[in-house]
Amino acid sequence: MIDAGLVVLAAFVSPYRNDRDHVRKIVGDDNMVEVYIKHPLKNVNAEM
Repeated sequence: MIDAGLVVLAAFVSPYRNDRDHVRKIVGDDNMVEVYIKHPLKNVNAEM
């Protein structure tokens, strides 16, 4: 999708730097924006 010029938004809960760096390596540093949101994990509802 990036190659086609589309803007792609994806949200993931990823507490591990290694996982985020892997995605950054795949899509390229210029194509990834990492946003940190402090929120208690116990309040995250996966069935929203």
